[in-house]
Amino acid sequence: MSPLWDADNALIAAKKNHKKIPAELRFGELNPGQQVLDTETKLIHHGIRIAAYNTAMTIAREIRTNTGYKTPSRKPAR
Repeated sequence: MSPLWDADNALIAAKKNHKKIPAELRFGELNPGQQVLDTETKLIHHGIRIAAYNTAMTIAREIRTNTGYKTPSRKPAR
């Protein structure tokens, strides 16, 4: 067979294997028997919130400084 057919067949097989992998795992499935403390869950949640906030602020700063975007004036027009 040609290398193109071999690569195509390998891609199809890889896609089939990839679909078998679950998209989400629960904490218990990842490490059975591990006790997840409420404090641990709160820390993970807090870390994700901080990361999301930092990302949003970084994007806003980059838009403001690199594109020349300015917020509209809040004074009413006369």
